[in-house]
Amino acid sequence: VFNLADEDITFNTDDITDAWDFGTEPGKHCSYSYHMPYVGQSGASFPINVSSNPSCPVAADRSPYFDQNADSYLDDANPDEDGPPTWKDGEYYDPDKTCNAAAHQREGQNVLFNDSHVSFEKWPNCGVDNDNIWRFWGTNPPDDAEDKQLSDGGQPGEVGDDEPMAEEDALLVCERQDMY
Repeated sequence: VFNLADEDITFNTDDITDAWDFGTEPGKHCSYSYHMPYVGQSGASFPINVSSNPSCPVAADRSPYFDQNADSYLDDANPDEDGPPTWKDGEYYDPDKTCNAAAHQREGQNVLFNDSHVSFEKWPNCGVDNDNIWRFWGTNPPDDAEDKQLSDGGQPGEVGDDEPMAEEDALLVCERQDMY
């Protein structure tokens, strides 16, 4: 009979990657994105907590900006170079859907919200007031609905390089690993 208490399971390590589920190349193995909780270059941080807006996105499928495994789905397209989203007739417009998660053949992404519900969203502008979940605002507050939905601040770089401009500026990130 196996008894865990009888087993010696001591594990000593000085390197956190020895005990980390995603190893030394996390971008290849982590399939989800999470709200950027870290302090960025400006020194600001906006982690989501239980008193945050229930509509705040907390996690989602892997961002197309960080997904090196998306090549087979994206046909080597770069979300910012091949059909970036635009503003057309007063609405978000991304006809080739390159800014959607590759995990669902660019049809959308599963998004977990702060109120604990998950929904499949057809477009990345599903944050508070249709904020784009993959990109950060260009100004705080955004100049207009277009800035909020396209998030003219741009796509994120490495984790920690960029940060949300406010608590309701969704910026879902994941580990990047030599993408393009």
